[in-house]
Amino acid sequence: MVRIEYVEAASSDEVLAALSQWGPDARLIAGGTDVLMDIRRGKYTPPVLIGITEIPELQGIRPTEGGLWIGAVTTHHAVTMSPLVLERYPVLASASGKVGSHQIRNVATIGGNICNAVPCADTAPALLALDAQAHVLGPEGKRVLPLDGFFAGPGRSVLARNELLLGFVLPDRLAGAGGSYHKHSWREALDIQMCGAAVVLTADPGDCRCLEARIALGTAGPVPRRADAAEAALKGAVVNEELASELGRIAAAEARPRTSARATEEYRREMIEVLVKRAILDALAHIKGARS
Repeated sequence: MVRIEYVEAASSDEVLAALSQWGPDARLIAGGTDVLMDIRRGKYTPPVLIGITEIPELQGIRPTEGGLWIGAVTTHHAVTMSPLVLERYPVLASASGKVGSHQIRNVATIGGNICNAVPCADTAPALLALDAQAHVLGPEGKRVLPLDGFFAGPGRSVLARNELLLGFVLPDRLAGAGGSYHKHSWREALDIQMCGAAVVLTADPGDCRCLEARIALGTAGPVPRRADAAEAALKGAVVNEELASELGRIAAAEARPRTSARATEEYRREMIEVLVKRAILDALAHIKGARS
């Protein structure tokens, strides 16, 4: 039986010190829903697990300069139930509410969901559509990364081994915008997505003309991605069912899904088309509902 050390860090500086001491094979652990499973599967055996859940700097959901701060160790349950998220960024509350089961959401963290950098992460499309920024701390100090450039490949992010994700800032300009997240999986609970789509848009509730649009896709390529062509076609257009159908086709055409044990490339493209249409129409319904 392999011995794995455990260190509970009380501050961000202690995390950096532990990473420096133990080297690149050390692993950070918060909820542990993925790290522990990977260890059990033999994917890796780290010399040490560095606990980060008790670090105040990584906790909480609160207004901050330019938007809303969500700490990296905030659980999906906390995100889903937060009045601030529900009121200002409901697309993220919806996405966090679709992660695993109730038991998993009680311990799994939003930071872990993103740092795993898997294409099927439910919160990734929502955060991409919200233009979220990741705040990172390393030996050279803090840096801010747009989430659009955070993912380097399947299971890989741009984070260095000696860096720590502190949390995310969601911009004020999209607070209260219409948003919706849809995923497709065989079962509503527990199953990871075959594909997913998040839409955030601002529109004139009178004539339904789109002023700003963000469309992001999950499991539509090697990394979660924005649907740039669909966004360009949506901005400035009058949103209706016919347009939403066309935008679904555009998004499906620019996606790069692959065939896997869970679904074929062709099936994923069909579902992306459906999910993008639904998400656009739901986002518009949110805008109209806010006006009434």
